[in-house]
Amino acid sequence: KEGSATVTAIYEGKSDSSDVTIYPITHFYTFQTTDNAMKITIDGSAYNSPHTEQWKDSETHEISVPPEQAIVRDKSKYVFTQWSGKSSSTSTSLQITAGSTTAGTYTANYKTQYYLTVNTEPEGLTTISGSGWYDAGSTATTGKAPDNVGEYEFSTWKVDGNPVSGNPISVTMNDAHTATACYVPIGKPDLRLSPSDITFSNPYPTEGDIVKIIATIHNIGNKEAISANVKFYDGDPDNGGVQIDATQSLSSIPPSGTKDASVDWNTTGKAGEHTIYVVIADCSPEEASTEYNEASKDIIIGRYGVDLSCANPEKSIPSGGYAVYNITVKNTGNVEDTIKVTTSLPPLPLTRSPWTYSLDKYSVELSPGESTEVVLTVSDISDKGLPAGSSCEVEVTGISQGDPTKSDSVLTKTTVGDWNPWNDPGSDGRESIITAELQEAIHCWLNDEPAPKTGAEITTARLQEVIHQWLVG
Repeated sequence: KEGSATVTAIYEGKSDSSDVTIYPITHFYTFQTTDNAMKITIDGSAYNSPHTEQWKDSETHEISVPPEQAIVRDKSKYVFTQWSGKSSSTSTSLQITAGSTTAGTYTANYKTQYYLTVNTEPEGLTTISGSGWYDAGSTATTGKAPDNVGEYEFSTWKVDGNPVSGNPISVTMNDAHTATACYVPIGKPDLRLSPSDITFSNPYPTEGDIVKIIATIHNIGNKEAISANVKFYDGDPDNGGVQIDATQSLSSIPPSGTKDASVDWNTTGKAGEHTIYVVIADCSPEEASTEYNEASKDIIIGRYGVDLSCANPEKSIPSGGYAVYNITVKNTGNVEDTIKVTTSLPPLPLTRSPWTYSLDKYSVELSPGESTEVVLTVSDISDKGLPAGSSCEVEVTGISQGDPTKSDSVLTKTTVGDWNPWNDPGSDGRESIITAELQEAIHCWLNDEPAPKTGAEITTARLQEVIHQWLVG
């Protein structure tokens, strides 16, 4: 018992007393559930799992957990099985008297169940057994679908929309499933197709290609389709779509069988995005349903194009100088493209050329409509510099790698101007070099500064030429 007490010791006629405090004996209790998914109610209060309590011996406590709990409403749930740990009870409620033998961990174990829905197509045609909750991993078996219901006869079972054989059928309950008994009107074909039944001989064509469009037609009915027509359209036929080629006729499509229809589509002038529609019509005998007689699929017709431009394709340089050209390369197509950039010159003599030229990049990747700049550098590399009037033409060409027949080019012309600005008649009104101009030339030579206006380097040889022109007047 807890509380206070006085302890007295007596020995050989002598005694002594002392006050003491008596503490209760307590133990710990832990409660948890499968996946810690359920709440635990202890003495009327709800707690998340796991939860630990410290109780005094001899106290009595009430514990409970829910018998079941939804995971996905109407599809999956947890169902209580039994306790483990300090209890093996199969009841969701426990009464525990605290003490050394009851202290410890209590685990509420749950199993997972999934729901099987059994129905018919058309909906509500008849009732077939098998709907209900099943343990995860178990096998559920439907009732047998009647062979005939009114004007309908059984065709096939589908699980989650996928046909399966047998009647009745077994379903592995690894998730929530829907088993549908499909019926068709007695003695009728049922033609249908889906987007996945439409294929292209080349799914990534370039404008101008001939693309074969193939449609696989299925007969899920229970009677042969003696004949049917299939039409192909570029665009929605109910909203201005244009028929591709002639109407294709099919014959003798057996029950559960397929037949292919196809057309050749000329994509010249049709670059861009297209939606191809396929329509089944005029089936004989009449179909059980025409609900799935139309399907569509998208395709992009690629167009490749290149545009090259240069804002200033002609430049003048001093003898021994160089020119820089900014070439704009643009992808004028509707698909991403890699554009190869090359340079060319007219035929050169066998001797070494006094010109050199180069690009800062020889390949660019561009999205539709995107452009970038490529830099061309043309240089006079002759030993003494080329005379004024010398020129070099360099053609820069961009070639689409998606369609090498698509290309564009620009022609640049680099001309050597007169390096000497002082013999320009416009400098002082005369062609002869005056003393002030000679002094300016000497200043440039001494300080390694380029000549004004032309930007030419003033070498010793060029300074001597200026001095000579000054002397001869």
